[in-house]
Amino acid sequence: ETSKEELQSTNEELITINDELQIRNIELKELGEFKKAIIETIHESLIILSVDLHVKSANKGFYNTFYTNPKDTEGRYLFELGNRQWDIRELREQLIRVQTDNVNLVNFEVSHMFPNIGQKIMLLNAQQISMGENEALILLAIEDITAKRIAELKLKESEERFKLLLQNAFDIITVFDPDGTITYESPAIEKVLGYTPEERMGKNITHHSIVHPDDKKKKIGMLEKAVANPGENINVEFRLQHKDGNYRTIDAVSRNMLDDPR
Repeated sequence: ETSKEELQSTNEELITINDELQIRNIELKELGEFKKAIIETIHESLIILSVDLHVKSANKGFYNTFYTNPKDTEGRYLFELGNRQWDIRELREQLIRVQTDNVNLVNFEVSHMFPNIGQKIMLLNAQQISMGENEALILLAIEDITAKRIAELKLKESEERFKLLLQNAFDIITVFDPDGTITYESPAIEKVLGYTPEERMGKNITHHSIVHPDDKKKKIGMLEKAVANPGENINVEFRLQHKDGNYRTIDAVSRNMLDDPR
């Protein structure tokens, strides 16, 4: 009778443990599906690697970006994918550090002629994720920054052309911040009024004005009108004092280029 009771108690414990295991399995399955859903919804290309750098899986972003599929990707050595486009010495060295020393790979740029998509600049980030005492995975994120780099290059070229234009202009070009402090003065200031750009930098056009006293209200009115009408050219004529003490009549055009005049 005692053995029967012990057996019944053991069976009840086993049933309870079995129920708990089923609950844990459901939770793990839901967690796995949740993680998979997150990875799949990310637009960036993601690859999950084993510690020996073989591809375990990749997301839709990767397959769509590089026009490939799981069959040609999963289980393969990373550096053998495609036309071996990832077989780059610096990248190999960095991923080996992730693999052996658990050092994260941060913002590593790869410029390569990729099959199907052409010349691209990719930004890579990787880190090792522990999956238990004896298992680890490496998550590799790949972002296409080609358009961003092209835009930065065009902006730089545009800035250089604009700077060259300012430096060679015959007219005085002054740039000042919202409180009236000069942040740039073109070299023409020296030819027209005798001051070097360095002498004018940092001066406030209100407190250190070289405008003729009788024309100060006219210039202040011009600036106020420019602030009130962003994007509109305000044309006014006034006199500025040359470094030699004499005044020169200036035909000035003011334009508010601030994004937010306030």
